[in-house]
Amino acid sequence: MILRSLLLTCLFLLPLQGESTKIYTVKLAVYKNLDTLKEKLQKLPPALRNTVEVRKDGEFYRATTIYTTDEKTLTTLLPAYKLIFSDAHVATVK
Repeated sequence: MILRSLLLTCLFLLPLQGESTKIYTVKLAVYKNLDTLKEKLQKLPPALRNTVEVRKDGEFYRATTIYTTDEKTLTTLLPAYKLIFSDAHVATVK
């Protein structure tokens, strides 16, 4: 009975190990000057602006959207981001 339970557990868990959920973000821009980046971000509509995170990476400031598993939504919103940040693109998070 214990062996059967163990086998059933393994059968259910093994397929889940192969699946890795991909996480996506929109990479908007990299700026050296934070004030310039903030000015550009102010041009975004408030709903989009609320999804943006700015991180300091060395001497640069990187603007990206919050992480999500929903690539389709990011792809739909991408044209709106590109109106302000022409190099914006959807990317997977490592």
